[in-house]
Amino acid sequence: MTMNEHINRLGQSLIQHGPHSNRIYLMHCHSADSSSLVRSMKKLAEQEGYTKIVAKVPENDWPLFKKHGYKAEAKIPRYYKNGHSCFFACHYLVADRAVIKNEKMICTALKTAQNKVEKESINLAKGIGLPDHLKLRQLTENDVTELAGLYSKVFASYPFPIQDEMYLIKTMREHVFYYGLYHTSKLIAAASSETDPDQQNSEMTDFAVLPQHRGQRLAACLLAEMEKAMVQKGFQTFYTIARATSIGMNTTFVRAGYAYGGTLINNTQIAGQIESMNVWYKTITRPDLTS
Repeated sequence: MTMNEHINRLGQSLIQHGPHSNRIYLMHCHSADSSSLVRSMKKLAEQEGYTKIVAKVPENDWPLFKKHGYKAEAKIPRYYKNGHSCFFACHYLVADRAVIKNEKMICTALKTAQNKVEKESINLAKGIGLPDHLKLRQLTENDVTELAGLYSKVFASYPFPIQDEMYLIKTMREHVFYYGLYHTSKLIAAASSETDPDQQNSEMTDFAVLPQHRGQRLAACLLAEMEKAMVQKGFQTFYTIARATSIGMNTTFVRAGYAYGGTLINNTQIAGQIESMNVWYKTITRPDLTS
């Protein structure tokens, strides 16, 4: 990976780590590895000088992590196919990393997003209307040069190398669906649905809109299209990890009916600095699964 970030397997589990976000991120926790993961991640963090470990763990494994000093900063109900929840368990190796330095700004952004939606009284059943002059479609490998260019323009830094064409191709071939909005044949906005077919959930992520085209709810259009497509593919739970100070992105998910799952403190290197992130989630009720 770029930016000295690494993705490695520990047993049957998967971690990302590196100095960029100065952390270890347990992206997939296999229950058979739980006990060894606690020890091996702490050892790796101490060796590399990382200041935070954030672990996505099934609710059955959460007590073990809690016993070793982890705190639950967020939770996604029904994250797993069996209906169990996912906990974002966090451990800090340096006390200063756990201190929220812009707590007032984060609280203001969260309250503003929630209040805006309450005042608007939006009828979500009507959906999001796409302006006639824009075209929205799923992106393919033929689009990666333009997509990488868009991400490079929007983000000064990002936790994953989405500015890298080869990375985009690799993820497209695996489990990530990218969508783009075009204005006069130019890509002006994009996002992705990073799916977990085994657990029937998807992370709605990588939202980027060129500055001159913001304020038109383009992110909402992308989100609505991705949700529609993923429901058709059988996914049940959607979630996102959004910048906690971004009123726009938090409002987008509140408008779409997502619930607040918690805030990950000083969690992610994005746009040039390490930022706190809000977790939002939404569960789709499908008649064929409840009958």
